[in-house]
Amino acid sequence: MLLCEDCKAFLEPFDQERVCPHCGIEPWRSVPGETPPGRCVECGWLKRTFQTARSAFPYDSPAGQIVRNMKYHGAPWLAPRLVDLALPSLNRWFAELDEDTIIVPVPMFGWRELRRGFNQAAAVADAVSERTGFPVAERGVLIRNRRGKPQARFHSREDRMENLRGAFHVQRTDLVKGRKFLVVDDVMTTGATVTGAADGLLSAGAAQVSVFAPVRAMAGADNPLLDPVGSSAAVSK
Repeated sequence: MLLCEDCKAFLEPFDQERVCPHCGIEPWRSVPGETPPGRCVECGWLKRTFQTARSAFPYDSPAGQIVRNMKYHGAPWLAPRLVDLALPSLNRWFAELDEDTIIVPVPMFGWRELRRGFNQAAAVADAVSERTGFPVAERGVLIRNRRGKPQARFHSREDRMENLRGAFHVQRTDLVKGRKFLVVDDVMTTGATVTGAADGLLSAGAAQVSVFAPVRAMAGADNPLLDPVGSSAAVSK
């Protein structure tokens, strides 16, 4: 059993009717006159690369503990179970993706993957592929060509984005040009990582990029890892 009954009781998926249409965070908060149309205060600052992003659960939940166990306790076998928990609330969104969509896991820098022994995003991507039928791109299509520091070390959105500037590169543009992709990661926080990955694909000629991460770290005041988001600003859903 993956979760005890008490943990299951705390595993509430996001209400997909209330999420931001762009980044998928719940609740959708916007600042009239400041937030770009169809964006929220959490993603309005991001470069427009991916079309939509969706997650199923908040990081501050048993799903977040599953991710931590997977990443830091050498348990990639948890990825399929996490995906099985996440997909029911996102069936409609996945059904709306183009049937020719190709899955690309967010790549790790080489020695980091060797040290960990696996790429948790790739484990999630493989599970998504098995359950949706979307193929996973050939390994190495998108690479992380600059080491940078782990994103968890950065406490502001700007620093996270700067840490990833130019970090992703497409090796085989012939496998990317004109095609639609689903970038998959284990957790989405500010969106800096998936924005960088999507930017790398689009720069190589990809037609469109969407994003899936089963778990979402809540930004703003709900996430102690990040700077608060304009708490004094008037917001609307």
